[in-house]
Amino acid sequence: NAEYMGARFFNFFSQRVYKIMEFSKMKVDELRKQCKNLGIDSEGTKAMLLSRLKQKTGENKGVKRANSSEEAEQPTKKAKAENGESKVETKEETKEEEKEKTKTKAKSSTKEDKKKEKKEEQEKEEEEEKETETDNKEKKNKKKKGNDEEEEEQKEEEKKTEKETKKKGKSEEEEEAETEKEEKKEEEEVKIPEKKEEPVVFKDGEENFDDEVIWGEVEFWENSVRPLKPKATNIVIKSKDPSNPNKKTETGYRFKIFYPLIEEGSPNPTYHVQTDEEETVLRIHAGKPYQDLCYRISGKNWLTNQKDGYLCKFEEKVFYLNFDLKSN
Repeated sequence: NAEYMGARFFNFFSQRVYKIMEFSKMKVDELRKQCKNLGIDSEGTKAMLLSRLKQKTGENKGVKRANSSEEAEQPTKKAKAENGESKVETKEETKEEEKEKTKTKAKSSTKEDKKKEKKEEQEKEEEEEKETETDNKEKKNKKKKGNDEEEEEQKEEEKKTEKETKKKGKSEEEEEAETEKEEKKEEEEVKIPEKKEEPVVFKDGEENFDDEVIWGEVEFWENSVRPLKPKATNIVIKSKDPSNPNKKTETGYRFKIFYPLIEEGSPNPTYHVQTDEEETVLRIHAGKPYQDLCYRISGKNWLTNQKDGYLCKFEEKVFYLNFDLKSN
């Protein structure tokens, strides 16, 4: 009987160990099917499924009994090896789970990055909108300024047209009066540096000489601007005619003409005599901005020797011309 019971126990134990070996060789999907067939929870890792199947089939007790006998040493070693394989598989599963976690983390990080990118894009769009608003405001301001300038130009043109129409309606006499006023204003604007003139003291036989004439055309400067007339203090020397004591004849002239606005470096004033059948004219020319001065003088010949009192010079912007006439 003892032998019979021992053989029976050995057969039972070998069957259980074989089942354990079969479970350990199975894949996770197959283990889950076995758990479902036995009515056990089929979720979890491979090690968890194996432990549930062992508990259900009572393999733990068989393993303890096999450890008490020497004949169960070999199958237990195989079971340990299978358990080692199951641990390796569990490690692989844990690695897979870690990979999945890393993937989920990466997904979450990508979501966060996307959110940040969206925020940055929104901020950029807001900045662009602000810039466009500022540009539009500047354009509007420029347009307003341009419109204001155009309005001012139109007003100035209207004023000019009004002046022109008024001028057209005026008579020729009024226009001449206005031109004279403008010329006077221009002459006043040209400020001539005033120089204190010494009072003219006439000697015996000397008189003031102002026998000025208009000879030829008057020269105008710079677009019909009227030239300036220089100031002058001229003297004529007269003496009694020996043939007729009641009459006086010219025996000499003294010309003193002021040119305060003459430009430096410009040529000195000059003179020349123009004779005609009826009269003799002395013309003095200085150039810009002064007009020529013309005087009617005697037609007698001049004494051009310095010993006889002849003088012609330009000094301190004053032109001097002194000469006496021959008595023949």
